[in-house]
Amino acid sequence: DEFEHTMGMIMAHHALGRQAESDQALADLIETSSSYTYQVGGAYAYQGRVDEAFELASSASPSVERSRLLVTILVGRQSAADIDAAQRLVRNWIRSQPKSPEPWIRQLEIHLFNKRLQQARKALTEVRKRAPGAAQTRFYEGLLLQLAGDWSRALEAYRKYILIRQRATKAKSLPSDAAAAAMAAHRVCRVAM
Repeated sequence: DEFEHTMGMIMAHHALGRQAESDQALADLIETSSSYTYQVGGAYAYQGRVDEAFELASSASPSVERSRLLVTILVGRQSAADIDAAQRLVRNWIRSQPKSPEPWIRQLEIHLFNKRLQQARKALTEVRKRAPGAAQTRFYEGLLLQLAGDWSRALEAYRKYILIRQRATKAKSLPSDAAAAAMAAHRVCRVAM
């Protein structure tokens, strides 16, 4: 999928220190993707362009997009105060939308980022209840198992994630979670190393 390729290029070029190429890929994404506010904001945050990410978040609608983006920005900044602010935002989000998997996914990311594996397992259980069979749950299961050092089960979870994504691609109904999952994996793995 072209969108996922572009997101990968933004992150890869940035990680390699090729800022001009990363910026060009981001410009291409912005030009072609008016409906990807969260992903564009996440790319800004990933590049360290927090002011631009916050500006985009303030104009984002609906509130789910804004909340997803703000949590991504706050966790990405990695300060204790920002992590606490992200945690408060997610708790309020869970109270306002208790049946949605989205705030639980962000809760899971925060716990993974901070290597609170027991809490991450609980959050993953809540995500599964709200989005059974979703590819994203397999991805986060793999990430959780990877951080716990269970490499064989992590690889199996990642394989299942890829199979679900491949089936969705063939069915022409791509879930929108791949880019978000890739950014979350990078944030968590960067801390884990």
